[in-house]
Amino acid sequence: MNNTLFLITAIFYMLLDCGYAQKTPDEIIPKSSNDLIEELDNNKVVYHDNDLYYLKGLKELVALSNAEGLTIPNVQFYNKDGFFVSNVWSKGECTQVKNEIDAINTQPYTEDKTIAFWLDKIQAFQIAEQPEGMDKIYDGYIVISWANWDFLKPKLMRRLNKQSFEWYEQLKDIPNMKVIFLSIDVMEEWGLSETELTKLRAAIN
Repeated sequence: MNNTLFLITAIFYMLLDCGYAQKTPDEIIPKSSNDLIEELDNNKVVYHDNDLYYLKGLKELVALSNAEGLTIPNVQFYNKDGFFVSNVWSKGECTQVKNEIDAINTQPYTEDKTIAFWLDKIQAFQIAEQPEGMDKIYDGYIVISWANWDFLKPKLMRRLNKQSFEWYEQLKDIPNMKVIFLSIDVMEEWGLSETELTKLRAAIN
């Protein structure tokens, strides 16, 4: 866990150095699934239970950071075979994506970046049944990240999430498309000890 704590604190240092934080390290508080549901409700996000996921633990959070996936807002597209699709819509609106999503399986893709990277790192919220059949054959996959970080200024956090929430609203109902609406928060469900949390807070103080 020491290596994990070292890596994860490096992430927080980056955020602090960029001037994004205004609160004290003591306010880096793990979230519960209920906390995140409340945050979505407060932002009037209408969600499908089976779309909601969080990361399994600190190790997964670090792996995501190393892969440059620990960013908000962030949306990634994968074709029916699970390969990452070059985001040809990066300069467009999500309404354009929705209208052109059938093209996801004809776009350039890379085989060294797959949906499997995400699937072994995420856990469904308890309100959902078992993650709805990752064995099911989908026409494609969409991963949208969001968070409720205490160490960012609330105004910035709202602005970052606003884009993720808008993407989700536009893309959540595309037929036979698996949408993973992923919280990248530190979670109560990880069962971090008070010692681990204290080390984490102290490391970025």
